[in-house]
Amino acid sequence: ITMRVLEAVGSGAVLLSEHLPGMEMLLEPETEYAVLSPEVVNDVRELLSHPDAMQDIADRALTRSLGINTYDHRVDELFAILAELGVRAARPAIHKELPCPE
Repeated sequence: ITMRVLEAVGSGAVLLSEHLPGMEMLLEPETEYAVLSPEVVNDVRELLSHPDAMQDIADRALTRSLGINTYDHRVDELFAILAELGVRAARPAIHKELPCPE
């Protein structure tokens, strides 16, 4: 599984993918991404013929992605790893919004 998986769903696109080992740890097959069969052309036609269902899949995947794949999540994971290694570190305050210069 590459970052492209989360980048795709994080952009709001529907993901069509073969089943990859471990994928179910990130996304739920058929509800958060479309699993391709050997009949790829038919799979794509089926999805395109049901745009509302395709959008529902994309929306569920985006929601999941935003819940597990942000820089805040990555920082938390790094600090958890440091804690497991016995390294004491304080997580810095994160500025959520900075004013835009005019």
